[in-house]
Amino acid sequence: MRTKDLIIRKVTARPVTIPMKRPLMARHKFTHWVAVVVDIETEGEVRGHGYICPYLASGVAAHVRIIEMLGEAYVGRTIAPTKIFDESMRSILTIGQNGVGLSALAGLDIALWDAFSKAQDVPLAVALGSEISPVKSYNSCGLWRIPLDELGDEAIELRDEFNFSAIKMRLGRETTNEDICAAQNVINAVPDTIVMSDFNQSLTYSEAVNRLRALDDIGLHWFEEPLVYSDLAGCARLSQKMRTPIMLGENFNGPRDMHEALKAQACDMVMPDLMRIGGVTGWMRAVAIAEQYSMAVSSHLMPEISSHLMLATPNRGWLEWTDWLEPILKDPFIVKDGNVIVPNKAGAGIEWDEAALDRYAINN
Repeated sequence: MRTKDLIIRKVTARPVTIPMKRPLMARHKFTHWVAVVVDIETEGEVRGHGYICPYLASGVAAHVRIIEMLGEAYVGRTIAPTKIFDESMRSILTIGQNGVGLSALAGLDIALWDAFSKAQDVPLAVALGSEISPVKSYNSCGLWRIPLDELGDEAIELRDEFNFSAIKMRLGRETTNEDICAAQNVINAVPDTIVMSDFNQSLTYSEAVNRLRALDDIGLHWFEEPLVYSDLAGCARLSQKMRTPIMLGENFNGPRDMHEALKAQACDMVMPDLMRIGGVTGWMRAVAIAEQYSMAVSSHLMPEISSHLMLATPNRGWLEWTDWLEPILKDPFIVKDGNVIVPNKAGAGIEWDEAALDRYAINN
């Protein structure tokens, strides 16, 4: 490793909006997926790439500006991801160490780790002390709140796309009977397939008690976010009442949020989101906490980076696979028999299709 390959010359952030094959329909409808891609240039040949997914096109300007602000502070500095993360956390104290501030820092942190592992000429997972191997995944690219009679066919499509052994569906429809019918349609269509369920924070506590009790023995693998994510007390009471595990985590803002949820016994499994948990550095600190509670850790979105992190995660569960970023990647990751094949390349293994970035660019 040459020192100059780790001296930061420039940090850029570019927002894009990518059309989705299947529109996302849960609490909100999305026809496009929003991402901010982050690039770090160094004085040597190393380039670091990262990205975050802030959901709303109207919110990208704030993320871009904070990434640029943080990056400007480190021009001329040597890449040291955890040191820069800690310094940046102190620098965003005035705007808050969660929300947009932490999400923007996550984008920078991911790109820093990509560059750091490239400078060592090893994959990100190896730089984190693990090794490359396939990562078991579930298909999360569909089964939104679409018409009930369409669920079975779409479940088969998702299962067969890359021979997945697990898929995820969204619940939280208008009535309990509709949710029961939806779950049965999917489970019956794909026997011998694990089916996860996600309520997208759509229920009140009393609704959740009645709804989840009705679904408790139907065969779903977990109940994800039945309540507003911050209602840890309510989630803890639900967890005690249900046999099906309660899954939380995509809305944890940093490792401390995970610790608070686990102390409160609010869930039976966790699935941190790479953006909200604080990038690679935040993820590794969070899963160390989960290990102390013997808690299974799955991922939320961003599979290209999360797959590396899952390999370095104790008690790892399932990788959530989506193809939403693929239109802007030169070489999308391969999925085989329901496993994401992590490329044996230096860094995270992502390179941008620059023409696609231009085509899908958001002009702020």
